[in-house]
Amino acid sequence: MGTTGPVQEMREEREKQKQNALTKLSQFMREKLALKRPVFFVPGWTDEDNTWWTTNDTKLGLSVKGRFSEIFTNADLAEYVTFSDQESEKCKSFLDFGYVLRNKIFKKIGTDMEFDLIGHSMGGLDSVAAVIDDALPLLKINSLITVATPHRGSELGEIGPIFKDYQPHHAMQCVNLDPDQMPIKFVNQPEIRKKLLGRVNELYCLMGTVDMAVMRSARLNRENLDPNLYKKKVEILEIGGATHTGKAGITLDPRTALKIISILMDFPLEKPRYNYGYI
Repeated sequence: MGTTGPVQEMREEREKQKQNALTKLSQFMREKLALKRPVFFVPGWTDEDNTWWTTNDTKLGLSVKGRFSEIFTNADLAEYVTFSDQESEKCKSFLDFGYVLRNKIFKKIGTDMEFDLIGHSMGGLDSVAAVIDDALPLLKINSLITVATPHRGSELGEIGPIFKDYQPHHAMQCVNLDPDQMPIKFVNQPEIRKKLLGRVNELYCLMGTVDMAVMRSARLNRENLDPNLYKKKVEILEIGGATHTGKAGITLDPRTALKIISILMDFPLEKPRYNYGYI
């Protein structure tokens, strides 16, 4: 008679979580919900057409956009930001994308309407850049949700440019995700992180536990910050077994969609505990 090991138990628990999330999402689809505010989904590095938030897959399931269209009666309040080739070519880092993103949001809803902002990967840093800009910052954000965002940088910035298929501007954007480069150093200054938390009502950091591109960099750096401010403003949410992209990617995981919807609707959040780290 065989015994069940901890890894198998963990896999079974993750599958149970996914099935529970799918059941809850199906309930939302039947009952229908209404968004409280406009919400903007920001794409990550090299994803200018917003593939990971918007594309359904016959094997992987519905995208977040697909689920929103089925669940929300006013799903048109959700905007899936895209960047043109020309816009991307002018951006050396996420700091430049922050200006572009800010202008797109202001053009869509003006400067006085409250909204929610959700960024995948570098899109979370684009969002941070738009908030901390002193010239004309985004100040009406209810919830800022970063999903697999390398707040502390990604070591892939050192090796990214070796891939031949990258455009020169994409290679530069990748380099500037390295922890040793100016953009990441800039946003990790204590006064900048304090400014960020002062300008949003709440910050949620979603992270996949097998995301080799980001790992624990998805957690906002709390070093030299007031612990009470961090505790009040920041929530870390893990998606067990989720990767950065692909078939186990965090944006396609039903648990991610459920957490995002729960945050936007002020529903209670399920917070399972994980004991095995990055397996």
